Amino acid sequence: MSGDEGHTDPTGRPVPAPSTPDPVPQAYGRLPPPPQVQPGQPTNPYATPAPGAATPPTTGPGSAYAHPYGQVSPGMQPPPGYLRAAAPRTNVSAVVLLVVSIITALTCLLLPGIGAIFAIVALSKNADDPAGSRRIARWGWVAWAVAVAVVIVGVVVLLSALPSIVDSGHAPTPFPS
Repeated sequence: MSGDEGHTDPTGRPVPAPSTPDPVPQAYGRLPPPPQVQPGQPTNPYATPAPGAATPPTTGPGSAYAHPYGQVSPGMQPPPGYLRAAAPRTNVSAVVLLVVSIITALTCLLLPGIGAIFAIVALSKNADDPAGSRRIARWGWVAWAVAVAVVIVGVVVLLSALPSIVDSGHAPTPFPS
């Protein structure tokens, strides 16, 4: 057998020669052919058309020359469903909790400052997890209220015990007699 004869199977029937495998297999089939140039359309999209030649509109929906990155031409509305993502809303409750916690911590012996810790954590999570941020702010308000209640109860107990301490004579005096 010479090199130019076809291949045969064991029964003697001719078998087509194996085709050369594609050097880069296409995962989704063959690529489409390049677009055909229409008469009157420049082959280079950046080329200046010949004087007097008709040019397609450069703006508008479906135009071949529309803005490639979704910008909208002046005077035109964006296509339906094309909206920019809204910026994450600020968790106002966490901001107010932070301010109130700092003010009460400075006036009530630092105990209500625990609410400020919750507020800072809530504000830091707001961009990634707004629902979690609101939940943490709610728990911060609960912690702040408990801390304020503890301070109020402590002040009431101290004030109620103060007359009995003074009347018993066991209260320290600034100047001994």
